[in-house]
Amino acid sequence: MSLDIYINGTKAATITADQPRSDVASAFGYSYNKFGFLWTIPASYKSGAQLIVSVRPTGTDRNITNSPLTTDVCSGSGTPPVTSPPPSTTTTTPPVTTPPIVTPPPSTDYPILDSPQPSDLRPFIQNERVRVAIDLAVGGVVREVTDLQVGENMINCLVKDGKRDTGRDDQIAIYGLPDANQGWTTGGSQLHDNIGYNPVQGGDVLLNRSPILAFGKTNNMLYCKTRPLQWGLNNIPGDYIIEQWIQLQGNIVRRHVRITGNRPETGSQFYDHARQQELPCTYTSGSFYQYYVVQGTPYTNAPLVKVNDIPNLDGSGKTLNQYDDSMGQIAPLNVDASEPWIAAVRPQDNRGIALHTPFSNEFKVGLFNSVGWGPPEALNAGYIANGLKLTLDRNGVYEFDFNMVVGSLNEIRNTINSLPQSETKPHYVFAGQSKRHGFSYQKGYDQGYPVGDELSITPKNRRFSFTSPRKGYKASDINRIYIRIRARTNETQFVLKWRKIGQSPIESEWAGQSISFPITGDNQYRTIAIPVGNHPQWNGIINEFSINYANPNEEPANNQQIGIKWISAENLENQ
Repeated sequence: MSLDIYINGTKAATITADQPRSDVASAFGYSYNKFGFLWTIPASYKSGAQLIVSVRPTGTDRNITNSPLTTDVCSGSGTPPVTSPPPSTTTTTPPVTTPPIVTPPPSTDYPILDSPQPSDLRPFIQNERVRVAIDLAVGGVVREVTDLQVGENMINCLVKDGKRDTGRDDQIAIYGLPDANQGWTTGGSQLHDNIGYNPVQGGDVLLNRSPILAFGKTNNMLYCKTRPLQWGLNNIPGDYIIEQWIQLQGNIVRRHVRITGNRPETGSQFYDHARQQELPCTYTSGSFYQYYVVQGTPYTNAPLVKVNDIPNLDGSGKTLNQYDDSMGQIAPLNVDASEPWIAAVRPQDNRGIALHTPFSNEFKVGLFNSVGWGPPEALNAGYIANGLKLTLDRNGVYEFDFNMVVGSLNEIRNTINSLPQSETKPHYVFAGQSKRHGFSYQKGYDQGYPVGDELSITPKNRRFSFTSPRKGYKASDINRIYIRIRARTNETQFVLKWRKIGQSPIESEWAGQSISFPITGDNQYRTIAIPVGNHPQWNGIINEFSINYANPNEEPANNQQIGIKWISAENLENQ
């Protein structure tokens, strides 16, 4: 990461982040911490006068926040450069856009099946191509997905010291507040993992197994209902129920998950920002550790990206290829994708398994112990997951459809291309619906489930943000973003920010990827057209966008409220 330093409009230096900033690393969840800069104005620029110092991302003409600054008088006898005017820019009016392609809602009925539990607590279904089994002794997790053309289980179902692990396999893990590292516990239970509110389908860190509440099986469907245990505590159930329906279609394992909340806490501090979920997390057996995603233009057969080769993945300072057995694990790291799938394959034949999650392109990857070999029950494992950010309402009901696809890498991609496409333009209507369409809050909350006729949002302070799901939005097809919004505020403008595929949040800030838009604080609904197409950095594939305060800080947002009915690349008028 580097910055250009200008004095009086003339470039004086390019500096690189080489100083530790653990506060920045902690804020963005990175283990890599070299985010600090250190530079001293050379004596040759000091002449007994003030200097105008500008800081810009390298190779750009955009100043970072709070730049430029004017120094105090700098004593000396040097000769500073003369101030140069900034470059001029022009704007054009974009054309009206066309409606986006949107993934249709699920239409399949999901019956509540009721069957006696079998003596073998690993019931399975299979067709001519794939076999899938769940484990009723471990919360109903998916313990086997076998491509019958190969005959090898691709799921890591760890057995250690004769005991089944409760945190591996393929399962659902949900995360609420309090967050990790807060010392949270409940009911006087001893804390065993400082992970915060975290019900896990398989069980807890002490190997207690989550109880099965219901089970059913037909020739082509498995059904399971589980009350997940809090991961960091000792046999303490969470306040959510996880139901899952599994069906087979060719080389596709189709899955529908319903999460139903009944949490007693009502305070906003339990719901005022989103955490990443694992929907699902899939631990692969050790042979399936090479990961692929698409990061180019979606649905154009863009080249596959080998995730293990990505440098500085998720700000870690490493590639997955640098992992060796002595590290024990390389923690789950975020990876962007422009299409909603990620594959884990064996390098020698490019066969394996993919997660296809139409609701979100937000993925995580990891490696554990000695990858490249070992049976499914071994400590060795790969890891892929969807990490959708989600606020867990106390009484929320959340439904997700996703797929696991088996086969060669080419077969996996061809199969996914035959399924409905995810949206490449924003088109999200909240009015009259009970969900947020994957949008999430930081430092703010709404009225809770169901959301009703609008999102009625209460910001807590000026670091509030309202962020889209991570997708593959094609900037070239989006010239305006329209938003139907009201606000009770003293603000006169808000800021739309965006991050492109492959960028870190810090890189997107440095690139100046934001545009201010006017807001009227009289609490009346208006449709605002934000001309993103005029901005020189609105290009490529946008992974996410957000609405924020100008000049974010810790100042409380007292008595302020925002209402939003829809956000779209087309004007939906007064809907």
